[in-house]
Amino acid sequence: IIMMKRLLLSLFITLTWFLVDAASSNGSPSSSRAFYRPHDYDIVNEEVLYEGWRKVIRRTVQSPKLTKHIDFDVIDQTHSTGGAVIIFAWNSTSKSATIIREYMPGCHRVLGGLAAGLVEEKHATEEDAARYELEEECHLAGGTWYRLIDDGVSVPMDKYVQTEIVPYLVVD
Repeated sequence: IIMMKRLLLSLFITLTWFLVDAASSNGSPSSSRAFYRPHDYDIVNEEVLYEGWRKVIRRTVQSPKLTKHIDFDVIDQTHSTGGAVIIFAWNSTSKSATIIREYMPGCHRVLGGLAAGLVEEKHATEEDAARYELEEECHLAGGTWYRLIDDGVSVPMDKYVQTEIVPYLVVD
């Protein structure tokens, strides 16, 4: 199972960049759950360009290697959550994964994806949120659960999104 876990982790981390809709943090080391690595980039300015269910922030950053400022459009969510989860559900008997088909408004298509969702106040833990999402979206429960990264660590969904996610593997 260790070799399968490593293989699935590689696939899973790749998929997380594209498949999760999730929550955000303000990106500071104290509020971020992701592994923080010191750097020399400074936020010079942040301006909210649009605010709805999500917001678009124009973030101006000073690069340590350039004399000019760099502008990025960063996506954030307006409601506070504890991050997000994504679940790779594997059936060892049929050797198949559970992929759900759902409407993706960004690309305006119905595509396959993994069960995923926000960690909200109603969830006691991230794993509780993952179990809830798997049951809600896939009508599956139980199985053996594996958190695919260390406690206290998450991975970014995309470099232009303040979303931090925790991936899980559930077998059977």
